[in-house]
Amino acid sequence: MKITKEQITTGWSLRRVLSVLFGAIIIYKAAVTQEVVSAIFGVVLLAMGIFNIGCASGCCGGNCSYTPLDNKVKK
Repeated sequence: MKITKEQITTGWSLRRVLSVLFGAIIIYKAAVTQEVVSAIFGVVLLAMGIFNIGCASGCCGGNCSYTPLDNKVKK
């Protein structure tokens, strides 16, 4: 998937803002306490917010949920 400037600068929602904010806070706290796992989680959360990727972001057209197929035989 190619990340474009438009993808980063448009479509900002409350979820994206909170994701970037919490990701930055987690990275800061991980740097202070020197926790690698928390830093990785923070980087992932920050990247999801900045690049608008993930299930709730609409990258898949909002089709991330599983819809079971109807197994009934139609006559």
